[in-house]
Amino acid sequence: MSLRLFLSADLAGSTAFKQNYSAVEWQLFFKGFYNQLPAYVEKEFALDSHRLALWKTIGDEIVFSAELKSAEDAGRMIEAFRRGAASYRKDITTPARGLDLKCAGWTAGFPLGNLEVPLRGEGGLVDYIGPGMDIGFRLVKEASPRRLMLSVELAYILSLPAFDDPEIRVGRSVELKGVGKGHRYPALWLDCFSPGPCEGWDQLELDEEALRGLPRRAAAQDQLHTFCRSWLETMGDPFMLPFIEQDPFLNIFPEGYEERKAALQGGTQSLPPPTSEENAAADTGDSDTLLGTLTLAADGTPEPPG
Repeated sequence: MSLRLFLSADLAGSTAFKQNYSAVEWQLFFKGFYNQLPAYVEKEFALDSHRLALWKTIGDEIVFSAELKSAEDAGRMIEAFRRGAASYRKDITTPARGLDLKCAGWTAGFPLGNLEVPLRGEGGLVDYIGPGMDIGFRLVKEASPRRLMLSVELAYILSLPAFDDPEIRVGRSVELKGVGKGHRYPALWLDCFSPGPCEGWDQLELDEEALRGLPRRAAAQDQLHTFCRSWLETMGDPFMLPFIEQDPFLNIFPEGYEERKAALQGGTQSLPPPTSEENAAADTGDSDTLLGTLTLAADGTPEPPG
């Protein structure tokens, strides 16, 4: 059983860039993108440390991944990724290019909840599929250059009381197609702008928020952590609290864990989908109301994520 972290960086404005520049120009830029961004991220890790690795590229998107050996890995890796992505973004964003970078992060457990698929003839490469992956790629679409979107599971880990406050912000919940049993998904994000004064369009975005009376303030760490746990437990399957065996902080296992683990290790077929009664029980919680309260506490006024 493993818990993996995924961090995605997607180029915004790439379609217009390819249309407005010659084939030689945009091809040279993209060759650099696929090599330079991973190098920027790589140099943010200490030597011999457990680190992110490039998993795959999907068009204009680069996805990094790593198995989480401990809860502490998540915060350390996402901070290294955020620093590397910010440095790369500073080097590529110019008014003439019209390019920018937007990012998202999520976790997924394997094989409980998601599936690792070896790719035939690909030299040991694997693909990852499942509900956790579906949510992650949908969150990328909700991200912006300022807002590094987080899955609820990843926000739960980052906001653990034993760790420093990650300063996660809360916006207006979003609708992710096929996710949440009809409920909107919490918009939880890390601020990728400089904590002090910014430049250009970044500063204008902050100035506009100030004019609208929206404070640049994160949610309270303890309240956010409690909310994430309540949301995951209320939603039920396929959502669950993230866990790592023998980790002192992520040690709450899902109901029936040993039986499900044994079934998966025994090579049996997937468990049947939840019954209508189970779905009805999961729908009784009022997670939307909880999120609205948390959003107001964090931002003063509900705010869309993008």
